[in-house]
Amino acid sequence: MATERYYSCPKCRKRTRSSDLLFDILMDFPKSIPNCSCGESNELVLIPPFAFGAGGSCYKVLDAFHESVSWKDESNKQVAFYPFLLVLENADNKSQTIWLPYWHIHETKRKFGERAPWMDAEMFDGLLAKARAKGYLRESE
Repeated sequence: MATERYYSCPKCRKRTRSSDLLFDILMDFPKSIPNCSCGESNELVLIPPFAFGAGGSCYKVLDAFHESVSWKDESNKQVAFYPFLLVLENADNKSQTIWLPYWHIHETKRKFGERAPWMDAEMFDGLLAKARAKGYLRESE
């Protein structure tokens, strides 16, 4: 089941389901988000399909960052890897959440990483702090 996505207007409260591919939306975020018919800027809202009773919440995308790397596979076909870091805001309690979705593009076929990590920002910060305390992930000098 895919992540539901909507464009939501903070002014008139109109919510429109997006049929655009999430990859395409995130590649050019926030420029890819259309304005509402009332003229206001829309927000991108995601509803992830979590299992184990963790789903159902709406998350506003605050920002999206991505990188890419390419290589040739064993049959000399082009493969590209696109990892993303999304900063989200829980609509219920306004807490921040980090999502790390990723895609592989093999020639022209796009494959979503189905096990993309999702965690609250405090947990993400805690993991980074532990790695940095041991000397990893330091800023380049």
